[in-house]
Amino acid sequence: MGKTFGRSAAAPATGHRVALRDATDEERAALGWEAGADILTITRPDEPAPAGAIAFTIEGDTLTVLRMEIAPDVRGRGYGSEAVRLLEGWVEQEKGLRRFEAVIPPDLGLALYFWLRLGYRPARPDEAAWRRDGQQDTISLIRTPGQIPRIYRRSALTPGPSPAARERGGRRRRTG
Repeated sequence: MGKTFGRSAAAPATGHRVALRDATDEERAALGWEAGADILTITRPDEPAPAGAIAFTIEGDTLTVLRMEIAPDVRGRGYGSEAVRLLEGWVEQEKGLRRFEAVIPPDLGLALYFWLRLGYRPARPDEAAWRRDGQQDTISLIRTPGQIPRIYRRSALTPGPSPAARERGGRRRRTG
């Protein structure tokens, strides 16, 4: 496996609502994830139970997220997005990495949507491996720091309200 951060690293980052820390041996055993990957636990300051976990490796100048899981009772609250941004910021600042990759199975549509919303795009075959040794087919998604997620920028193709809506103060007309 490639170069990893190692289990001796201190907690990499703390955000507004989540923090990342090394997973304990018990958490690693319970997850049963890929051997050789670093695993960080996603925690919330107000809750003792972990909100999720993220497994990653570093090979060359690329951080590769192999797997991420958020507890079902806290999904949809932005904890996963914040955890990914914290991890990216940490490796960019501490290790100087400028390329990020996420690997997902092709049958997980929500995972694809999650990563696309974070500004990742499908990798071309010459940019990343689409099949890893001994694994099923995967989709590799990549992002470089210069890529701004589409949801965070205004597009010329999506103009504001129509002229009629602007006259009404941006409100929709009620029907029925």
